[in-house]
Amino acid sequence: MINNHLFTYVSAINDACENEFIVERNVVKELVEDNGIVTQYSEQIVKFSNGVIIKQSIEKDLESVNPEVVCEESFIDYEVLFEPEDYDITPKHKNFINHCQEAFWIKISTAQNINA
Repeated sequence: MINNHLFTYVSAINDACENEFIVERNVVKELVEDNGIVTQYSEQIVKFSNGVIIKQSIEKDLESVNPEVVCEESFIDYEVLFEPEDYDITPKHKNFINHCQEAFWIKISTAQNINA
């Protein structure tokens, strides 16, 4: 079965359990300090069993961590790096301003595709 929806891949990337759909993850993390503000950069390239390759990038200021804020700001970006010729994954690129926005998009996209 061909899956052409980016949310399916994003959901698999974020699944806490290892997913057999994912065959390889390459993760790079870096902390950068600038004017007393520490920012964490994270990038992972994820290869799926069907040949699709997705890049996830996350940028988050660690100085602004506040346990009272449910959805702290973090810049999350997904990009389709490779897809087999017979695939047309949409969208090719998606970004979010926090994990709550990302989770909501996955939830709504899943519901829309179940009912389609």
